[in-house]
Amino acid sequence: MKIKFLAARRIFLPSAFLLAFFLCAPQVFLQERPIPDSGSVRAKLSAWWTQPLNEVREMRNEIHTSENGHVFQVRMEEADGVFNIIVAPRQEMIVDVYSDDGLYSELTYAYVSNSPGAWILSRDSVTGKPVAITYYFLPDAGVFARLTPGDQKCYADLAVFDSYIARGVEVSVPFERLYAASLSELRKWTPSIPWYYIARRSADYEGVRQMVEVIRKNQKRFIFAPNAAYNKLGESVDILTGEKRVLDQSVIAANKLEFSDAGFLKWIIDGLANQFAAQGTRVVSLVEQTVNFKAGSFQGVLAERYNVSFALDWTRNLAAAMLSIKNEKIYTAANSGVDVRVEPFALSPNTTYTANSGYPAQGLLALLYVLAASEPDVFYLAAIRQTDYVSPEVHFFSKCAVIFPYLDSSGRFRVSVFENGNELSLPQFIEKYKKDSVHLTRVEASIRFFPK
Repeated sequence: MKIKFLAARRIFLPSAFLLAFFLCAPQVFLQERPIPDSGSVRAKLSAWWTQPLNEVREMRNEIHTSENGHVFQVRMEEADGVFNIIVAPRQEMIVDVYSDDGLYSELTYAYVSNSPGAWILSRDSVTGKPVAITYYFLPDAGVFARLTPGDQKCYADLAVFDSYIARGVEVSVPFERLYAASLSELRKWTPSIPWYYIARRSADYEGVRQMVEVIRKNQKRFIFAPNAAYNKLGESVDILTGEKRVLDQSVIAANKLEFSDAGFLKWIIDGLANQFAAQGTRVVSLVEQTVNFKAGSFQGVLAERYNVSFALDWTRNLAAAMLSIKNEKIYTAANSGVDVRVEPFALSPNTTYTANSGYPAQGLLALLYVLAASEPDVFYLAAIRQTDYVSPEVHFFSKCAVIFPYLDSSGRFRVSVFENGNELSLPQFIEKYKKDSVHLTRVEASIRFFPK
């Protein structure tokens, strides 16, 4: 976005070396840098809480400095049916300046309403009564706490990307006490809210970030080939028959790799296993069935004729095999605990787990955020459960992918998805499989990732 200043012919563009503020992170959550706390500033702003809309419209934006030295802007913005009193911390930005004299850098400021440390009081446009208070505390604006008033108490929600870790939690303090309350006080007043689900530090994801970069560097080597994988000796084989495949000499000479989506996941796991063992995983053990279908059921009858759980079996067995190699102990899909089955959200069907099916694809963003917080430096093998739209009662696992959730160096949540060796954004993956379920199995990431 171009920002024009009064100085003639000077255009400011955001610099690549980034917002210094976004390196700031809530102390109680990220344990890196303290969140700007506006409590002492808000204690002096009673006129903003009580004056009717017409008078608030006449009030000028104000700049205040908190007791701990953080600078905040106080302003009003109108929205549909409400007007918002915003207390936003100052963000320092390095920008590139293009002028007739050339290119140079300058420091400028912004006050973003959903940045870490921002606080918003929403008031009804007609009555002026308080409607809600919103606390922002992470670089990801989709994560916030919202409180609504009640009789001598209030109610708290903790939202994560359109889902709720907590909903309607009673807080036994009058709503007005929140006008000057810090985030630490709010956390103290709400011990039943699982705040740990959003606790994370960017330094905790080195393994995931390293693996993503290694995969990206190898992408030009990947060639898709149906049912292809490399066995434990590094020979190209057909997954379904076990027979060796004959590779074209040009593929070998160019150091290319041929595999299917399942073979690609095996290449990743074998790349992790290389630090513990001389050989990779055994193909024959990866196709072992992990689902016992009910005898005589529709899916059971289908399973007798078709491999309807292939991708589910493959991902479960791969994750269990990696755990076995790392711990020098035999684990199976049944006793390894590799399946992801958590249900951290309140009243959210999009994040509900179904055994041997997984989660609706549409709920993956919120789910992966919580998983990244509670299981740092873990990635997930994803088996996609699709539906035959000609015969909707038929379900099958025929596709798989790998998902890497992590925090980047600025503390922002990121997700890299690879399918058939190709990288997708999480929104692209969700859109592709929006009517399907995704079953996840967990694998611990490592900086010692040495794929061949």
